[in-house]
Amino acid sequence: MHASRSRVITISGGLAAAALMATSACSSSPSSGSTGSASSGSTKDFTVGVMLTLSGPEGPVGQLLEQGINLWAKEYKTIDGRPVTFTYADDQGNANGGAAAARKLTSQDHVDAILGPFDTDAATGALPITDAAKIIEVPLTAYQPAHLPSQFPYSFPLQYSDSEAGTLAIIGAQAVHSKKLAILSVASEFGTSTQTAVLNAAKEAHIDVVSTQEYPDNATDLSTELSKAEAAGADAIIVNSLVNSDYRLIFTAMAALDYRVPVIGGSPAADPSVVASIPAAYRQYLWVTSAAAAAIKPVTPQVQQFVQQWTKIYGKAPITNVSTLGASYDAMSFLRWAFSGPDDSSADKVENFVVSTNNFVGVQGKYTFTSQFRGLLTDQAGTAQAASFDGGTFTGVK
Repeated sequence: MHASRSRVITISGGLAAAALMATSACSSSPSSGSTGSASSGSTKDFTVGVMLTLSGPEGPVGQLLEQGINLWAKEYKTIDGRPVTFTYADDQGNANGGAAAARKLTSQDHVDAILGPFDTDAATGALPITDAAKIIEVPLTAYQPAHLPSQFPYSFPLQYSDSEAGTLAIIGAQAVHSKKLAILSVASEFGTSTQTAVLNAAKEAHIDVVSTQEYPDNATDLSTELSKAEAAGADAIIVNSLVNSDYRLIFTAMAALDYRVPVIGGSPAADPSVVASIPAAYRQYLWVTSAAAAAIKPVTPQVQQFVQQWTKIYGKAPITNVSTLGASYDAMSFLRWAFSGPDDSSADKVENFVVSTNNFVGVQGKYTFTSQFRGLLTDQAGTAQAASFDGGTFTGVK
């Protein structure tokens, strides 16, 4: 594994007039993950195992990611010269579910590569299994070890790591001029690890954190947490959650308290259904700190193309911001590119090819792959008001 060359690969493309959707199924015929390259003359399908949280509170995010995969499948038909098929596994958003999904995809379905998971807890259970099986995996998670080749060499995450996410959250706090910060985190591995990263970044930025609270992952009321943040004098709140409904609960409590401060969240905060559910007088207070910089106007050519493709296929502009939809589309584009370079499709050859090339440009921005770190860096994100979302992009950025 080395990084002797550095060049940028850009997703290209246009949608073919008669684009056909690659076969998508809940199960598929076995196909080895370490053999059967196009150069060897294999006629087996290239099977992508999709590991997402498709049920429970995080299910809506998984379902949005699934739509990004479907968009890719309508444009492209092959990876490694073979027809693409999909097999899905619901990781249920926890470590046990992630481990069960990983065992199914590697030992039962014998997939060639894996997309997902996006949930940190699921990643803790899945990655040791997929790595031992030497399967190329493209997680969409901030889980720090997934970004470190020294721990998981076959992992190529297309997301910010915990440390990057913590820095981005504090950049968001600085954008709204916060001096006294509250942090609300869901009680999970994701919430705990992200909270730690935010606290570290706040210390470096000399921002005072006046309240830190964890709440259950199935919360139905956050009035107590918001009351404590207000009592502590917090002038902004960072939310560490992948659950859209948590933002609704926060603003319901804020409206009851007449408490008006910026609420800073990740890409789930920009879901139009979330914004629409917030009382009109409070919508200006919801901020997205991990909005893809490429999707902040003026947008990049990759985002323009993505929005055009989405509109052509689905008949309307993207239903949420491309920081969510673009991630899974980029993951499929990455797999198509990564398996096109080596002279065979073994995991070691694919890894060497990707790391030696170093960079890959997608809808979300430029992904970095080195022998020390993999994923998105903080310069690939921006901070935007969630209410400025329009057709997959943002305006009104500060």
